[in-house]
Amino acid sequence: MKILFSPFSDPVTESEISGFREICQSLAPDSICLCFPQDFTPDSLTDDQKRVFLAISNTYDSAIFYYDVNDPDTIASLLKAQCAAQPDADFVINQFGGSEAVQSALQPLIEDPAYNTVYASVDAAEPALVSEDADDAPETEIPEEAIEDFSASEEFTSDEDISVPETAVPADEEETPAVSSEAPAAAQDTDQIKNDAVSDFGKAMLAELVDSHDYHAALVLSRKLEGQIPEIVPFLLEAADMRSDGRFADANQMFRKCSLEGIMTGQQSVVEYYLLLDLYIKEERYIDFLRAVKPFLLEIMIAAIRKEFNMDITRYMIYGSRRWDENKLVLEQMTGKFNETFAYHTKPKPCKAGGYVTTAHLSNLMENLSVQRQHAGLILDTMKLRLNCEERVKTLAFYNMQGVTAQDIEKTCACRPEDLLLSILNYLRNHTDFTVTDEMLNSYQQMNEMIKSYL
Repeated sequence: MKILFSPFSDPVTESEISGFREICQSLAPDSICLCFPQDFTPDSLTDDQKRVFLAISNTYDSAIFYYDVNDPDTIASLLKAQCAAQPDADFVINQFGGSEAVQSALQPLIEDPAYNTVYASVDAAEPALVSEDADDAPETEIPEEAIEDFSASEEFTSDEDISVPETAVPADEEETPAVSSEAPAAAQDTDQIKNDAVSDFGKAMLAELVDSHDYHAALVLSRKLEGQIPEIVPFLLEAADMRSDGRFADANQMFRKCSLEGIMTGQQSVVEYYLLLDLYIKEERYIDFLRAVKPFLLEIMIAAIRKEFNMDITRYMIYGSRRWDENKLVLEQMTGKFNETFAYHTKPKPCKAGGYVTTAHLSNLMENLSVQRQHAGLILDTMKLRLNCEERVKTLAFYNMQGVTAQDIEKTCACRPEDLLLSILNYLRNHTDFTVTDEMLNSYQQMNEMIKSYL
Protein backbone atom coordinates (compact mmCIF):
# COMPACT_ATOMS: atom_id res chain seq x y z
CA MET A 1 0.00 0.00 0.00
CA LYS A 2 1.41 3.36 -1.10
CA ILE A 3 0.48 6.51 0.82
CA LEU A 4 1.54 9.94 -0.44
CA PHE A 5 2.50 12.28 2.41
CA SER A 6 2.42 15.82 0.99
CA PRO A 7 3.10 18.98 3.04
CA PHE A 8 2.07 22.45 1.79
CA SER A 9 2.87 26.04 2.63
CA ASP A 10 0.42 28.86 3.34
CA PRO A 11 -0.37 30.21 0.83
CA VAL A 12 -0.01 27.23 -1.48
CA THR A 13 2.34 28.07 -4.35
CA GLU A 14 1.97 27.09 -7.98
CA SER A 15 5.21 25.12 -7.87
CA GLU A 16 3.81 23.04 -5.01
CA ILE A 17 0.62 22.36 -6.96
CA SER A 18 2.57 21.45 -10.09
CA GLY A 19 4.89 19.08 -8.26
CA PHE A 20 2.02 17.56 -6.29
CA ARG A 21 0.02 16.90 -9.47
CA GLU A 22 2.99 15.33 -11.27
CA ILE A 23 3.67 13.02 -8.32
CA CYS A 24 0.04 11.92 -8.21
CA GLN A 25 -0.06 11.10 -11.91
CA SER A 26 3.29 9.24 -11.74
CA LEU A 27 2.86 7.43 -8.41
CA ALA A 28 -0.88 6.64 -8.43
CA PRO A 29 -0.99 6.26 -4.61
CA ASP A 30 -3.64 4.29 -2.74
CA SER A 31 -4.33 7.24 -0.45
CA ILE A 32 -3.04 10.75 0.23
CA CYS A 33 -2.23 12.65 3.43
CA LEU A 34 -2.55 16.42 2.83
CA CYS A 35 -0.68 18.45 5.46
CA PHE A 36 -1.50 22.18 5.77
CA PRO A 37 -0.36 24.84 8.28
CA GLN A 38 -2.70 25.39 11.24
CA ASP A 39 -3.99 28.78 10.02
CA PHE A 40 -4.65 27.56 6.48
CA THR A 41 -8.10 28.20 5.00
CA PRO A 42 -9.40 27.17 1.55
CA ASP A 43 -10.11 30.85 0.84
CA SER A 44 -6.38 31.32 0.20
CA LEU A 45 -6.55 28.89 -2.73
CA THR A 46 -7.10 30.07 -6.28
CA ASP A 47 -9.90 28.53 -8.35
CA ASP A 48 -7.41 26.45 -10.32
CA GLN A 49 -5.87 25.16 -7.10
CA LYS A 50 -9.31 24.30 -5.73
CA ARG A 51 -10.08 22.37 -8.92
CA VAL A 52 -6.85 20.39 -8.49
CA PHE A 53 -7.57 19.50 -4.86
CA LEU A 54 -11.17 18.64 -5.68
CA ALA A 55 -10.06 16.38 -8.53
CA ILE A 56 -7.57 14.71 -6.23
CA SER A 57 -10.14 14.15 -3.47
CA ASN A 58 -12.57 12.66 -5.99
CA THR A 59 -9.90 10.31 -7.38
CA TYR A 60 -8.06 9.17 -4.26
CA ASP A 61 -8.84 8.45 -0.62
CA SER A 62 -7.48 11.53 1.11
CA ALA A 63 -7.15 12.83 4.66
CA ILE A 64 -6.26 16.35 5.82
CA PHE A 65 -3.87 17.12 8.69
CA TYR A 66 -2.50 20.33 10.22
CA TYR A 67 0.94 21.14 11.62
CA ASP A 68 2.53 24.04 13.48
CA VAL A 69 4.55 26.24 11.13
CA ASN A 70 6.62 27.57 14.04
CA ASP A 71 7.50 24.03 15.12
CA PRO A 72 8.32 21.90 12.04
CA ASP A 73 8.96 18.89 14.28
CA THR A 74 5.19 18.54 14.63
CA ILE A 75 4.95 17.36 11.02
CA ALA A 76 7.67 14.80 11.67
CA SER A 77 5.72 13.55 14.70
CA LEU A 78 2.64 13.34 12.50
CA LEU A 79 4.47 11.18 9.94
CA LYS A 80 5.84 8.93 12.70
CA ALA A 81 2.32 8.47 14.03
CA GLN A 82 1.08 7.53 10.57
CA CYS A 83 3.91 5.01 10.13
CA ALA A 84 3.07 3.45 13.50
CA ALA A 85 -0.65 3.33 12.73
CA GLN A 86 -0.06 1.67 9.35
CA PRO A 87 3.19 -0.35 9.63
CA ASP A 88 2.55 -2.30 6.42
CA ALA A 89 2.22 0.82 4.27
CA ASP A 90 5.00 2.51 2.27
CA PHE A 91 4.98 6.28 2.79
CA VAL A 92 6.14 8.43 -0.12
CA ILE A 93 7.08 12.02 0.82
CA ASN A 94 6.47 14.90 -1.55
CA GLN A 95 9.75 16.79 -1.54
CA PHE A 96 8.26 19.68 -3.57
CA GLY A 97 5.90 20.87 -0.80
CA GLY A 98 6.37 22.84 2.39
CA SER A 99 9.20 25.05 3.52
CA GLU A 100 12.86 24.11 3.83
CA ALA A 101 12.38 23.77 7.58
CA VAL A 102 9.57 21.25 7.01
CA GLN A 103 11.66 19.21 4.58
CA SER A 104 14.61 19.30 7.01
CA ALA A 105 12.36 17.95 9.77
CA LEU A 106 11.26 15.07 7.51
CA GLN A 107 14.79 14.25 6.28
CA PRO A 108 15.83 12.12 9.32
CA LEU A 109 12.81 9.86 8.79
CA ILE A 110 13.96 9.16 5.23
CA GLU A 111 17.38 8.08 6.49
CA ASP A 112 16.00 5.99 9.40
CA PRO A 113 15.41 2.35 8.31
CA ALA A 114 12.83 1.98 11.08
CA TYR A 115 10.36 3.94 8.95
CA ASN A 116 9.17 2.85 5.53
CA THR A 117 9.59 6.28 3.96
CA VAL A 118 11.07 7.37 0.63
CA TYR A 119 11.08 10.48 -1.50
CA ALA A 120 8.71 10.56 -4.44
CA SER A 121 10.14 10.03 -7.92
CA VAL A 122 8.33 11.83 -10.74
CA ASP A 123 7.75 10.12 -14.08
CA ALA A 124 6.67 12.79 -16.52
CA ALA A 125 5.79 10.20 -19.16
CA GLU A 126 2.58 9.23 -17.34
CA PRO A 127 -0.67 10.89 -18.43
CA ALA A 128 -1.68 13.90 -16.42
CA LEU A 129 -4.39 13.53 -13.82
CA VAL A 130 -5.72 17.02 -14.51
CA SER A 131 -5.24 18.39 -18.00
CA GLU A 132 -3.22 21.58 -18.21
CA ASP A 133 -3.98 22.28 -21.87
CA ALA A 134 -7.77 22.28 -21.82
CA ASP A 135 -8.87 25.34 -19.91
CA ASP A 136 -12.51 24.42 -20.35
CA ALA A 137 -12.17 20.89 -19.03
CA PRO A 138 -12.09 21.67 -15.33
CA GLU A 139 -15.09 24.00 -15.67
CA THR A 140 -16.98 21.39 -17.65
CA GLU A 141 -16.24 18.47 -15.39
CA ILE A 142 -16.25 20.34 -12.06
CA PRO A 143 -19.06 22.89 -11.63
CA GLU A 144 -18.49 26.09 -9.74
CA GLU A 145 -21.01 24.92 -7.14
CA ALA A 146 -18.74 22.00 -6.39
CA ILE A 147 -15.81 24.36 -5.93
CA GLU A 148 -17.82 26.52 -3.51
CA ASP A 149 -18.89 23.42 -1.60
CA PHE A 150 -15.23 22.35 -1.49
CA SER A 151 -14.25 25.77 -0.03
CA ALA A 152 -16.89 25.45 2.68
CA SER A 153 -15.99 21.86 3.47
CA GLU A 154 -15.58 21.07 7.16
CA GLU A 155 -12.39 19.22 6.32
CA PHE A 156 -10.62 22.60 6.19
CA THR A 157 -12.09 23.87 9.47
CA SER A 158 -9.13 25.16 11.50
CA ASP A 159 -8.76 25.33 15.26
CA GLU A 160 -6.48 28.22 16.23
CA ASP A 161 -5.72 26.70 19.65
CA ILE A 162 -4.11 23.59 18.17
CA SER A 163 -0.46 23.22 19.25
CA VAL A 164 0.07 19.62 18.11
CA PRO A 165 -1.00 17.79 14.96
CA GLU A 166 -4.77 17.19 14.79
CA THR A 167 -6.37 13.81 14.44
CA ALA A 168 -6.79 12.87 10.81
CA VAL A 169 -10.29 13.16 9.33
CA PRO A 170 -10.39 10.82 6.31
CA ALA A 171 -12.61 11.40 3.32
CA ASP A 172 -13.74 7.78 3.48
CA GLU A 173 -13.91 6.72 7.14
CA GLU A 174 -14.39 3.05 6.29
CA GLU A 175 -11.20 2.72 4.21
CA THR A 176 -8.79 5.29 5.70
CA PRO A 177 -8.29 4.87 9.48
CA ALA A 178 -8.12 8.00 11.61
CA VAL A 179 -4.97 8.71 13.61
CA SER A 180 -5.64 8.68 17.33
CA SER A 181 -3.98 11.02 19.79
CA GLU A 182 -2.18 7.97 21.22
CA ALA A 183 -0.29 7.30 17.97
CA PRO A 184 3.04 8.82 19.15
CA ALA A 185 2.88 6.58 22.22
CA ALA A 186 2.15 3.64 19.97
CA ALA A 187 5.20 4.54 17.89
CA GLN A 188 7.34 4.56 21.03
CA ASP A 189 5.91 1.19 22.06
CA THR A 190 6.70 -0.18 18.59
CA ASP A 191 10.29 1.06 18.85
CA GLN A 192 10.58 -0.52 22.29
CA ILE A 193 9.23 -3.81 20.98
CA LYS A 194 11.78 -3.74 18.13
CA ASN A 195 14.63 -2.98 20.53
CA ASP A 196 13.55 -5.77 22.87
CA ALA A 197 13.32 -8.20 19.96
CA VAL A 198 16.83 -7.29 18.76
CA SER A 199 18.16 -7.60 22.31
CA ASP A 200 16.52 -11.01 22.86
CA PHE A 201 17.81 -12.28 19.51
CA GLY A 202 21.32 -11.06 20.32
CA LYS A 203 21.29 -12.78 23.72
CA ALA A 204 20.03 -16.03 22.19
CA MET A 205 22.76 -15.87 19.53
CA LEU A 206 25.33 -15.13 22.22
CA ALA A 207 24.24 -18.19 24.21
CA GLU A 208 24.52 -20.38 21.08
CA LEU A 209 28.06 -19.16 20.40
CA VAL A 210 29.07 -19.88 24.00
CA ASP A 211 27.59 -23.38 23.83
CA SER A 212 29.54 -24.04 20.62
CA HIS A 213 32.76 -22.80 22.33
CA ASP A 214 33.18 -19.99 19.76
CA TYR A 215 34.29 -17.50 22.37
CA HIS A 216 35.94 -15.07 19.97
CA ALA A 217 32.73 -14.58 17.94
CA ALA A 218 30.77 -14.32 21.20
CA LEU A 219 33.18 -11.62 22.42
CA VAL A 220 32.71 -9.59 19.22
CA LEU A 221 28.92 -9.91 19.47
CA SER A 222 28.90 -8.95 23.16
CA ARG A 223 30.64 -5.69 22.33
CA LYS A 224 27.92 -4.97 19.75
CA LEU A 225 25.28 -5.57 22.45
CA GLU A 226 26.87 -3.10 24.86
CA GLY A 227 24.20 -1.64 27.12
CA GLN A 228 21.82 -4.57 26.58
CA ILE A 229 23.81 -7.15 28.56
CA PRO A 230 25.64 -6.94 31.93
CA GLU A 231 29.05 -5.30 31.77
CA ILE A 232 30.76 -8.40 33.18
CA VAL A 233 29.83 -10.57 30.18
CA PRO A 234 32.42 -9.13 27.71
CA PHE A 235 35.15 -9.51 30.38
CA LEU A 236 34.22 -13.14 30.98
CA LEU A 237 34.12 -13.85 27.25
CA GLU A 238 37.52 -12.23 26.81
CA ALA A 239 38.90 -14.49 29.54
CA ALA A 240 37.25 -17.54 27.93
CA ASP A 241 38.74 -16.54 24.57
CA MET A 242 42.21 -16.34 26.13
CA ARG A 243 41.71 -19.72 27.78
CA SER A 244 40.62 -21.42 24.55
CA ASP A 245 43.65 -19.88 22.83
CA GLY A 246 46.11 -21.45 25.29
CA ARG A 247 46.83 -18.19 27.17
CA PHE A 248 46.13 -19.79 30.52
CA ALA A 249 47.93 -17.29 32.78
CA ASP A 250 46.26 -14.28 31.14
CA ALA A 251 42.86 -15.97 31.32
CA ASN A 252 43.31 -16.81 35.01
CA GLN A 253 44.29 -13.23 35.75
CA MET A 254 41.20 -11.93 33.91
CA PHE A 255 38.93 -14.26 35.90
CA ARG A 256 40.54 -13.04 39.11
CA LYS A 257 39.70 -9.45 38.17
CA CYS A 258 36.08 -10.60 37.97
CA SER A 259 36.44 -12.31 41.41
CA LEU A 260 35.94 -15.72 39.78
CA GLU A 261 39.18 -17.51 40.59
CA GLY A 262 37.52 -20.94 40.71
CA ILE A 263 36.54 -21.03 37.05
CA MET A 264 39.76 -22.65 35.83
CA THR A 265 41.06 -25.98 37.10
CA GLY A 266 43.71 -24.52 39.40
CA GLN A 267 46.13 -27.25 38.26
CA GLN A 268 49.30 -26.91 36.23
CA SER A 269 48.98 -25.97 32.61
CA VAL A 270 49.08 -29.69 31.69
CA VAL A 271 45.45 -30.20 32.73
CA GLU A 272 44.33 -26.99 31.01
CA TYR A 273 46.18 -28.09 27.89
CA TYR A 274 44.37 -31.43 27.96
CA LEU A 275 41.04 -29.58 28.10
CA LEU A 276 42.21 -27.56 25.11
CA LEU A 277 42.82 -30.79 23.18
CA ASP A 278 39.34 -31.91 24.20
CA LEU A 279 37.98 -28.62 22.88
CA TYR A 280 39.64 -29.20 19.50
CA ILE A 281 37.94 -32.59 19.24
CA LYS A 282 34.51 -31.14 20.15
CA GLU A 283 34.91 -28.39 17.54
CA GLU A 284 36.17 -30.95 14.99
CA ARG A 285 39.42 -29.04 14.59
CA TYR A 286 41.37 -32.24 13.99
CA ILE A 287 44.40 -30.70 12.28
CA ASP A 288 44.88 -28.41 15.31
CA PHE A 289 44.50 -31.42 17.59
CA LEU A 290 47.19 -33.44 15.82
CA ARG A 291 49.65 -30.57 15.80
CA ALA A 292 49.04 -29.77 19.46
CA VAL A 293 49.44 -33.35 20.70
CA LYS A 294 53.21 -33.64 20.17
CA PRO A 295 54.39 -31.10 22.82
CA PHE A 296 51.76 -32.48 25.19
CA LEU A 297 53.18 -36.02 24.88
CA LEU A 298 56.59 -34.68 25.92
CA GLU A 299 55.20 -33.14 29.09
CA ILE A 300 53.23 -36.18 30.24
CA MET A 301 56.15 -38.53 29.51
CA ILE A 302 58.45 -36.28 31.56
CA ALA A 303 55.85 -36.45 34.33
CA ALA A 304 55.71 -40.26 33.99
CA ILE A 305 59.51 -40.52 34.38
CA ARG A 306 59.29 -38.31 37.46
CA LYS A 307 56.65 -40.55 39.06
CA GLU A 308 57.76 -44.04 37.98
CA PHE A 309 61.54 -43.58 38.30
CA ASN A 310 61.71 -40.69 40.79
CA MET A 311 63.86 -38.81 38.31
CA ASP A 312 63.59 -35.19 37.19
CA ILE A 313 64.79 -35.44 33.62
CA THR A 314 64.45 -31.68 33.12
CA ARG A 315 67.71 -31.13 35.00
CA TYR A 316 69.49 -32.37 31.88
CA MET A 317 67.79 -29.73 29.76
CA ILE A 318 68.63 -26.10 29.12
CA TYR A 319 66.60 -24.06 31.60
CA GLY A 320 63.26 -22.79 30.26
CA SER A 321 63.38 -24.94 27.12
CA ARG A 322 62.98 -28.46 25.86
CA ARG A 323 66.57 -28.80 24.57
CA TRP A 324 69.18 -31.12 26.02
CA ASP A 325 72.15 -29.62 27.81
CA GLU A 326 74.95 -31.56 26.11
CA ASN A 327 77.52 -30.95 28.84
CA LYS A 328 75.26 -32.32 31.57
CA LEU A 329 74.42 -35.42 29.54
CA VAL A 330 78.09 -36.22 28.94
CA LEU A 331 79.09 -35.60 32.56
CA GLU A 332 76.30 -37.83 33.86
CA GLN A 333 76.97 -40.49 31.19
CA MET A 334 73.32 -40.31 30.10
CA THR A 335 73.77 -40.22 26.33
CA GLY A 336 73.49 -43.96 25.83
CA LYS A 337 70.19 -44.11 27.68
CA PHE A 338 68.48 -42.31 24.80
CA ASN A 339 69.73 -44.52 21.98
CA GLU A 340 69.50 -48.14 23.12
CA THR A 341 66.11 -49.85 23.18
CA PHE A 342 64.96 -53.21 24.53
CA ALA A 343 68.12 -53.42 26.65
CA TYR A 344 68.04 -52.83 30.35
CA HIS A 345 70.77 -51.10 32.37
CA THR A 346 73.44 -51.35 29.68
CA LYS A 347 76.52 -49.22 29.81
CA PRO A 348 76.37 -45.99 27.79
CA LYS A 349 77.93 -46.04 24.34
CA PRO A 350 79.53 -43.08 22.63
CA CYS A 351 76.93 -41.09 20.67
CA LYS A 352 75.93 -37.60 19.64
CA ALA A 353 74.25 -35.74 22.50
CA GLY A 354 72.22 -32.56 22.54
CA GLY A 355 69.43 -31.19 20.36
CA TYR A 356 65.70 -31.02 21.08
CA VAL A 357 64.01 -33.45 23.42
CA THR A 358 61.86 -35.99 21.55
CA THR A 359 59.38 -38.63 22.64
CA ALA A 360 61.77 -41.24 21.19
CA HIS A 361 64.47 -40.06 23.63
CA LEU A 362 62.12 -40.32 26.58
CA SER A 363 60.69 -43.66 25.50
CA ASN A 364 64.18 -45.17 25.14
CA LEU A 365 65.16 -43.74 28.51
CA MET A 366 62.14 -45.41 30.14
CA GLU A 367 63.08 -48.76 28.60
CA ASN A 368 66.66 -48.51 29.79
CA LEU A 369 65.64 -47.52 33.33
CA SER A 370 62.74 -49.92 33.70
CA VAL A 371 62.31 -53.28 35.39
CA GLN A 372 60.55 -55.64 33.02
CA ARG A 373 57.60 -56.81 35.09
CA GLN A 374 57.30 -53.68 37.21
CA HIS A 375 57.17 -51.21 34.34
CA ALA A 376 55.76 -53.33 31.51
CA GLY A 377 52.43 -51.45 31.52
CA LEU A 378 54.17 -48.08 31.36
CA ILE A 379 56.41 -49.13 28.47
CA LEU A 380 53.48 -50.60 26.51
CA ASP A 381 51.24 -47.57 27.06
CA THR A 382 54.06 -45.22 26.07
CA MET A 383 54.74 -47.11 22.85
CA LYS A 384 51.03 -47.14 21.93
CA LEU A 385 50.71 -43.43 22.67
CA ARG A 386 53.71 -42.55 20.51
CA LEU A 387 52.61 -44.84 17.71
CA ASN A 388 48.99 -43.67 17.45
CA CYS A 389 49.24 -40.01 18.44
CA GLU A 390 52.53 -39.15 16.76
CA GLU A 391 54.13 -41.61 14.37
CA ARG A 392 51.11 -42.83 12.40
CA VAL A 393 49.49 -39.39 12.03
CA LYS A 394 52.75 -37.53 11.32
CA THR A 395 51.95 -37.28 7.62
CA LEU A 396 48.47 -35.90 8.31
CA ALA A 397 49.72 -33.38 10.86
CA PHE A 398 52.97 -32.07 9.37
CA TYR A 399 53.16 -33.04 5.71
CA ASN A 400 49.64 -32.37 4.55
CA MET A 401 48.23 -29.19 3.00
CA GLN A 402 44.59 -30.22 3.35
CA GLY A 403 42.12 -30.46 6.17
CA VAL A 404 41.82 -33.59 8.25
CA THR A 405 38.58 -35.39 9.11
CA ALA A 406 37.77 -37.93 11.80
CA GLN A 407 37.61 -40.58 9.07
CA ASP A 408 41.16 -39.74 7.97
CA ILE A 409 42.46 -40.24 11.49
CA GLU A 410 40.54 -43.49 11.97
CA LYS A 411 41.81 -44.82 8.64
CA THR A 412 45.42 -43.96 9.50
CA CYS A 413 45.71 -45.28 13.05
CA ALA A 414 42.55 -47.41 13.50
CA CYS A 415 41.41 -45.10 16.30
CA ARG A 416 38.83 -42.38 16.43
CA PRO A 417 39.97 -38.95 17.67
CA GLU A 418 37.94 -39.53 20.84
CA ASP A 419 39.82 -42.80 21.41
CA LEU A 420 43.17 -41.03 21.10
CA LEU A 421 42.05 -38.45 23.64
CA LEU A 422 40.87 -41.19 26.01
CA SER A 423 44.24 -42.98 25.80
CA ILE A 424 45.96 -39.71 26.73
CA LEU A 425 43.59 -39.27 29.69
CA ASN A 426 44.27 -42.81 30.92
CA TYR A 427 48.03 -42.22 30.64
CA LEU A 428 47.67 -39.03 32.69
CA ARG A 429 45.73 -40.79 35.42
CA ASN A 430 47.75 -44.02 35.52
CA HIS A 431 51.35 -42.89 35.08
CA THR A 432 51.61 -39.26 36.26
CA ASP A 433 50.95 -37.32 39.46
CA PHE A 434 48.47 -34.97 37.79
CA THR A 435 44.95 -35.09 39.19
CA VAL A 436 42.25 -35.06 36.53
CA THR A 437 38.77 -35.33 38.05
CA ASP A 438 35.43 -35.50 36.26
CA GLU A 439 34.66 -32.02 37.60
CA MET A 440 37.79 -30.71 35.89
CA LEU A 441 36.74 -32.37 32.65
CA ASN A 442 33.46 -30.41 32.83
CA SER A 443 35.26 -27.14 33.54
CA TYR A 444 34.42 -25.57 30.18
CA GLN A 445 30.76 -26.57 30.48
CA GLN A 446 30.56 -25.01 33.94
CA MET A 447 32.21 -21.86 32.61
CA ASN A 448 29.66 -21.69 29.78
CA GLU A 449 26.74 -22.06 32.17
CA MET A 450 28.16 -19.35 34.40
CA ILE A 451 28.53 -16.91 31.47
CA LYS A 452 24.99 -17.62 30.23
CA SER A 453 23.59 -17.05 33.71
CA TYR A 454 24.45 -13.35 33.33
CA LEU A 455 22.42 -12.97 30.12
